[in-house]
Amino acid sequence: MDTVADNHSPSSSSSSDVDGTPRGATSAVHRALQLIQSDDSDSKLQAAKEIRRLTKTSQRCRRLLADAVVPLVSMLRLDSPESHHESALLALLNLAVKDEKNKISIVEAGALEPVISFLHNENLNLQEYATAALLTLSASVNNKPIIGESGAIPLLVDILRHGSTQAKVDSVTALSNLSTHPENFTIILGTSPIPPIVNLLITCKKSSKTAEKCCSLIESLVGFDEGRTSLTAEEGGVLAVVEVLENGTLQAREHAVGALLTMCESDRCKYREPILREGVIPGLLELTVQGTPKSQTKAQTLLRLLRDSPYPRSELQPDTLENIVCNIISQIDGDDQSSKAKKMLAEMVQLIAEIVGTYFVIFTGCGAVAVNKIYGSVTFPGICVTWGLIVMVMIYSLGHISGAHFNPAVTITLAIFRRFPLKQLMGSILASGTLALVFDITPSAYFGTVPVGSNGQSLTVEIIISFLLMFVISGATTDNRGVGELGGIAVGMTIMLNVFVAGPVSGASMNPARSIGPALVKHVYKGLWVYIVGPIIGTFAGAFTYNLMSSKVDLKKMRPMILKRIEDRAKDYPVPGMIPVAQEVLEARALLIRGVSILVKLFPVHACKRIGNSRVHEWVSGGVKDILVPVEAFHLRNMFQGVIKHDQRFDFDRVPAIVELCWQAGAHINDETLNSGSLTADEDYGSVSGVESLSHEDLRVIANGTLKAWETLRTGVQRLLLVYPTKVCKHCSEVHVGPSGHRARLCGVFRYQSWRGAHFWKNANVDDLVPPNNVWRRRPQDPVVLLDEGRNYYGHAPAVVDLCSQAGAVVPTKYLCMMKVNGLTAPRSS
Repeated sequence: MDTVADNHSPSSSSSSDVDGTPRGATSAVHRALQLIQSDDSDSKLQAAKEIRRLTKTSQRCRRLLADAVVPLVSMLRLDSPESHHESALLALLNLAVKDEKNKISIVEAGALEPVISFLHNENLNLQEYATAALLTLSASVNNKPIIGESGAIPLLVDILRHGSTQAKVDSVTALSNLSTHPENFTIILGTSPIPPIVNLLITCKKSSKTAEKCCSLIESLVGFDEGRTSLTAEEGGVLAVVEVLENGTLQAREHAVGALLTMCESDRCKYREPILREGVIPGLLELTVQGTPKSQTKAQTLLRLLRDSPYPRSELQPDTLENIVCNIISQIDGDDQSSKAKKMLAEMVQLIAEIVGTYFVIFTGCGAVAVNKIYGSVTFPGICVTWGLIVMVMIYSLGHISGAHFNPAVTITLAIFRRFPLKQLMGSILASGTLALVFDITPSAYFGTVPVGSNGQSLTVEIIISFLLMFVISGATTDNRGVGELGGIAVGMTIMLNVFVAGPVSGASMNPARSIGPALVKHVYKGLWVYIVGPIIGTFAGAFTYNLMSSKVDLKKMRPMILKRIEDRAKDYPVPGMIPVAQEVLEARALLIRGVSILVKLFPVHACKRIGNSRVHEWVSGGVKDILVPVEAFHLRNMFQGVIKHDQRFDFDRVPAIVELCWQAGAHINDETLNSGSLTADEDYGSVSGVESLSHEDLRVIANGTLKAWETLRTGVQRLLLVYPTKVCKHCSEVHVGPSGHRARLCGVFRYQSWRGAHFWKNANVDDLVPPNNVWRRRPQDPVVLLDEGRNYYGHAPAVVDLCSQAGAVVPTKYLCMMKVNGLTAPRSS
């Protein structure tokens, strides 16, 4: 659509109002009104184009040109060339943008009849413009019932089926606007809109505004049986909604989960399976964490509906030990005591599992030690493998019941980090007693652990290997991001390696239960404290280190906290110390523009119009904007508001980025000045006169003042950028003042742009807001016309600095080097 395309250029808003002073804008408006009311068709066409240009971004011109609505509507009715209809339609479209009165006036003037007739037109451009016009007009509450009664809805649905891509996008948005009126919704439902909406939803990007509008319509339509049946019957319909739920914007995901919830609540038996079949569960789980408050509630409700079977359960439950105990206690003491008994039974099962697991770990591992010392048939590598295998086997056998600790040091550490209660020594004592009864354990065949060297050496080794064991346990079994089902293998291999390394030194206990049980049974207490203190210190240090290393912030879960922090941060702005700086920057900007406006009248400025085929500049007379390159940004009513989306870009005025930065920094700026549309140098300060009578001394004073204002402006902006976040596109000159970049697709560097012109934001610096606009500097020894072969010898400087120096200003020392004041002279070519 031409209106949208005109606003894709970053620089369009700087010249979209009227060239010249406000007086010139008023005269242009009067001239356009006179032409549009004439009888000459060519004059009307010229007026329509002028109205379209004037109203492109200027709200003031839209108000002044409200009287042009009736003549423009009459142009739509005339039997004129299609180009006349297109111009009139685009002019009306621009008049209606962000102007409620003009929207209503256009409909009251009878524009709907010709606009709707254009929906049948074979001219795709005219068809697109008509769809866009209905989209804009449907945003008015007063127009919605009138548009619905005019018969436009079936045609919009037909456009949704057979129109161009842009027409389909505008059509679904218009239908979404119209659907909020009850009578219109009945009409929409009768046109079988679900298939074309689903087709558009399948083809569009799920994170786009189009997907959001499609899901909004679907959510409303599935409230009726016809809509639900049509969505499930359409191939890929439910899947498309699920994909939006996973990848869409926050609002789109809210509509998507709302649509699925409505279906499931209406008939769970019928729609539960089709929804589950499309893999909706992961998206719902994610939505319960990072969605909007409404979507989180809806996702939780839908998960409950999908989790529970809609069919009645059998009253007969399996006769498990838990059910038998609960039923008996419930009949004797009531339901309250039944829940307590259930909890006690679960704890008892865990206790028994830990005792059994520790028993077999100690029995097998210590048994291998005893057998090797008595019979010599296991060998040291066999003992290492035995310890690793038995721990691995018991983890997979009992891990899902008790956690499979089998180690008091691990249990104590996990209890400190709120993981598990304490228990195990009983299993170790029972296993040691069994080994003592089965084998003839002599002092030389003792299967416990005693320090081989000094106690200090064994303590150090125990701390190190226990640290490694606990570190692996923390990463492989207790962290959801770890290896999961392979955790038992990781732990078993770690124990085997530890026994290989530390077995000959300390016995590689790593487990107080492994040492205490045999010591109590055989009354061998030498160095026992080493195997109690060492593993506890090592496991505690291992768990603490892992928790410290893995404590990464989940940004998705932290989003509510981040938003709360932004709200709190808003209380800190504006920074009191920066308010005088912002005010000083504004004053310097005013002096700078005023000074440059005077100097360009006396010193010729040339700007390149284009580069011809011979790669030579074609020069035209320049002005203030060629010296001070205008850089604009969206004016935010609240610097901490949400990101500006593409379809919201017309709701925000464009102002000079420096003005926006100073406003956010607390400088006093008239609201009327900010809201009057795009500000330019000419509109701010008007033209200057009487400069021809200035003396050389006056001119030198003005030049020095202008150069001083330039330096003050850049220094002040640099200070403000240290406090107030400002972004610039990496590929084009678009600037956004505020905590985050906008989402208006304006990037014109098509070679680098991402999807549909999205910007690539980075932190801005002073050159992004105050471009130096360097120009070649001609020295007295250089030729009058600079030649390409001497470019390595010529100096350059910011355009303001060069202009002021020509007027007699004293140039700061920092520019002398780049200006090559004392540089070599370019050799003359033959």
